[in-house]
Amino acid sequence: MTYKAKITLKFDSTWEHTGGIYDNEMLPEEHITMSVPAQDLNTTQLFTLFSNFSRSIGHSEVSIMKGACSIAFNEMQSVEEMRKIANEYDLKLAEDYRDEICKLEAEVRDLKAKLSRALDPNNPNYTDEEVEAMTEEILQESLKPTLKTLKKELSV
Repeated sequence: MTYKAKITLKFDSTWEHTGGIYDNEMLPEEHITMSVPAQDLNTTQLFTLFSNFSRSIGHSEVSIMKGACSIAFNEMQSVEEMRKIANEYDLKLAEDYRDEICKLEAEVRDLKAKLSRALDPNNPNYTDEEVEAMTEEILQESLKPTLKTLKKELSV
């Protein structure tokens, strides 16, 4: 006995003429059916089917790509599994750059503070940029124990 399987995707729509501006553009009725043999489909072929079907009912390439990425990269997936996929496609996860980004942001704040002081060296008060840099530094220092605890909890 031979195993056979088939996937069928079906889209049916109707448009009631209302005398509006889109009546000349919309089809009064549309029916799209796609069928493929499924006994030997791999996941890439399956997602190609979904992509083709999505395009045929009006979704753009970008929205289809976003949808696929939202399936692969979201908070319900494990970071390890997402990292495997990211590595396979030469992508980087935001988590991989978080520390680097924080350091660069701190450097930018520090440079802004130094520049504002250099532009107004006789100002007896702290400049807004200096206050922002100091405030952010204090905040980061106070959050370090919390961040370390969170990192430990997430790695368990």
